[in-house]
Order: sequence, then structure tokens, then C-alpha cells
Amino acid sequence: MAIRDRGVKKWQFAYGMPELIKAQRDMWHDTDCIQRPIIDEHEAEEFDLRIM
Repeated sequence: MAIRDRGVKKWQFAYGMPELIKAQRDMWHDTDCIQRPIIDEHEAEEFDLRIM
């Protein structure tokens, strides 16, 4: 007896929904964004001295 599985077609509709695609893009964009700290000249000079 052969298994009659539709495979990917069964789930294909979920990946074509515009709402899902937009939600996934927003989620990945939010996780990729890193806020950089604001440093003044004194802190930048300290970092440079530590590196050297």
C-alpha cells in the first residue's frame, strides 16, 4: 500500500500568505538591528589606547 502524502503542497499555502511574509520580515529586521552606543571623544580615546 503506497503512502499518498502531498508533501510540500500541503504547507505551500501558508508560505504564500502576504501577512505571514511581512511578519517574518519584520521579525528578522528587528532581531538584526543593534543599537550602537553613543560615545564621546574621551571614551573613543580610551578604546584606542586599549587596542594599542
